[in-house]
Amino acid sequence: FSKGPDVNPLLDTTRAVEFCADKIFPTIAAAEACVRINSEGSDAAGGCRPVGLTINSSGPALLCNWSIVVTAAITDCHDKLKTTSEPISVTIDNSPPEPKCLFAGEVVSVVPASGAGVLIDPLLTYSVKDNCGGPLSVTVETFSNEKEDKNSQEMAIQFEKESTGKVGLYLASTSCSNNSNGRCVTDPEKEGERFYMTRISATDKAGLTAFEECFVGVVSSTGNGSGKNKVPGSTPGASVQRFLIDSFSSDDYSPDE
Repeated sequence: FSKGPDVNPLLDTTRAVEFCADKIFPTIAAAEACVRINSEGSDAAGGCRPVGLTINSSGPALLCNWSIVVTAAITDCHDKLKTTSEPISVTIDNSPPEPKCLFAGEVVSVVPASGAGVLIDPLLTYSVKDNCGGPLSVTVETFSNEKEDKNSQEMAIQFEKESTGKVGLYLASTSCSNNSNGRCVTDPEKEGERFYMTRISATDKAGLTAFEECFVGVVSSTGNGSGKNKVPGSTPGASVQRFLIDSFSSDDYSPDE
């Protein structure tokens, strides 16, 4: 730098604070770039000496809360480097949420067939963790490989649990083969076998998304029990048929511990 008066440079971070401070970025490099292009250094003496900007970042090993220090530097008439620095706080989030989903404590479970018109609780539980906290956008969707006429048989009902804000679920524990009411679309890959799939999708404040799926099969409570052993290992098996039965979304889900 050329020599000049013995004064510190000016540093204007107004735009950096407006556009970068307390915002969420997927990488440290993206946050640093935001701070750099929105910060401006100038010669406080009104001269034309060039002012250099440097960026230094520091944060925890698990990311999230970081501090970016922007520094304006200029050389005075005594060849001493004069600087002005300001910190800007940002959030770095490069890890997606971690949804988990279980039926009766298992990723693949079963419920006994109870006939037409009966809906049972398959004991759905789920959780969503996030390294940088919430709120999260979470969607709970329930699918089946069969599709039944709703006027004949309600297949699934989702509801919000008032105590937790999470979704509860009731399922029709029957299948097209043993239900005589109305029209029913069967699964060509699993004729006479119904299963349900619940998908938990979560998006964090950085826009990172992840999902988890769990399955529950309907098995006959009669016969030699071979079906009961068959369903967990073969669900969903070769089936690619999925009908959306019900869904529930929330934009203010608090991450689980």
